Amino acid sequence: MQTHQISVHRSIDDRLSAAAKLQSSFAIPANMTVVADTMTDDLNQTYGAVPERLYVVQNGLVMYEGGQGPYNFCPAEVDDWLKVYRERSSAENESDSVKGEASG
Repeated sequence: MQTHQISVHRSIDDRLSAAAKLQSSFAIPANMTVVADTMTDDLNQTYGAVPERLYVVQNGLVMYEGGQGPYNFCPAEVDDWLKVYRERSSAENESDSVKGEASG
């Protein structure tokens, strides 16, 4: 695992640089977006991620909000949520495909 020394962000450029390091250091799926908070910490204030908390955000909507860490912080729960979401999406796509073939 790579480690990076990232100092306190003093500008938006510092934050964007840290986000770029994160994105280049990990295998982030193509359908996921890495974002950086504003210097006024609007996202942090809105989502209260201290202590750590996991969210799944889709099209600007919070689809999953995990419990506050450290005791209610559960990455496995997010993994389960994503697996169910993928299965449901796959089934819907297959259903749409079958409907398209039947009407064509």
